[in-house]
Amino acid sequence: MIHLITSFFRLPQQQRVDELIKCLQENIKNDNIEKIHLFFEKQEDIDYLKNVLSNDNTNNDFKDTMEQLQFKLNRMENSIKLLEEQGINNKIQIILFNEQPLYSDFFEYANKLKGKICMISNSDIWLKNVDLDLIKLIQTKDKLMYALTRHESDGTCPLIDKYWMSHDSFIFKSPINYNIQGGMNHIQNKLGSENIIIIGLRKLGYRLFNPCKDIVIIHEHASGIRTYLTDDSKTQIFKINIEDIAYYHYYNNNKTKQECGFPRKPRAWFPPISKKSIFNIENKTLQKNEKQHQHLQRRATSFPIPSSRKFINNESFKKFKMMFH
Repeated sequence: MIHLITSFFRLPQQQRVDELIKCLQENIKNDNIEKIHLFFEKQEDIDYLKNVLSNDNTNNDFKDTMEQLQFKLNRMENSIKLLEEQGINNKIQIILFNEQPLYSDFFEYANKLKGKICMISNSDIWLKNVDLDLIKLIQTKDKLMYALTRHESDGTCPLIDKYWMSHDSFIFKSPINYNIQGGMNHIQNKLGSENIIIIGLRKLGYRLFNPCKDIVIIHEHASGIRTYLTDDSKTQIFKINIEDIAYYHYYNNNKTKQECGFPRKPRAWFPPISKKSIFNIENKTLQKNEKQHQHLQRRATSFPIPSSRKFINNESFKKFKMMFH
């Protein structure tokens, strides 16, 4: 049903690596996930993960079942070149990418899975519950996506209770228009990176919802190890997303709008919403489109139409018609 697109990488801290492995194991066990497309930067990480899964008694069904694809990205041509392809019959599909993938790489890969429901997630996220009605809605609607806020592994959900534009998973039907100029060429684990994706998708006319209480994703990060806190390149994301960050401080710290320099809600503002509300909004949108269509039809039939014989005998109309032949 769902094609999960994510990545796996090893860090020096084993505690953090164990958290990523747990997410992968939970996603493997989830029957709602049909396939896991796993990006790797290094061959040794692939060998390590194969060894871990083959030695895990809970994953006996997945021993030696991982197939490998190699892709090379040509960013100048904005395309992925297939170097080596094998049949896709098992739960895990390995993609050896040789560098850290960008959001644009994930979306570009997803577009090869035409007609499939895709889920792009951070590495430390696993899917717990899925509302199948919401998945079916994506299958039947164009330009509809879910941007999900996470629950924590200890059972709490602070980012949902006090929403501040955090989204760790995107669910959509492939293919989509992902050509957001300058809006997807960054990696996942940056503060505010997902907000830039949301803003770009909205500009392209996509309708985004956050049904995080009906489609539940779990965040495994009890270790508290965060690599981006020591990475100076995070400031670039902050600069691009300064309006949203400013509104966050206004909303949560009771600062004035003038102090934050932001007078309105940000474009990446998608707080939790219920399944019922999503269906109501989509039905109203459908009814509005139908009314507009009926209005155009009435306008088209409200003007008197001369008889065809009158048109044929009209010399000026014959000359006008000749212009299109």
